[in-house]
Amino acid sequence: MISGKKARAKGLHLELKMNRPNDISNAVPLGEADPKGTGPEALEARLAHAAEMAVQDGVSVEVFSQLAFDAYAMKNPEFREQLEMAQLRNHFEVLRAHGRMGIA
Repeated sequence: MISGKKARAKGLHLELKMNRPNDISNAVPLGEADPKGTGPEALEARLAHAAEMAVQDGVSVEVFSQLAFDAYAMKNPEFREQLEMAQLRNHFEVLRAHGRMGIA
């Protein structure tokens, strides 16, 4: 179980805490999981299997996390739109800060 371990990434202080052991040994293999199952247990089983495959293939946690995030964003149009709007607002703020865009 990870509790209170500290990590530094890109100048940010992160504290990792997990409430349960980082053990996927009892995860249901993807082929055995009900693909139509709903709820946290079914999702957790599929994510655990994906994580197990990523570890076996030597995929870094950063790449795995980015791929999972991208997959979620691609399947959720409202979330993707919120991200695009936030990115656009941020771009406008940068333009305004550099005097390249007027303030109305």
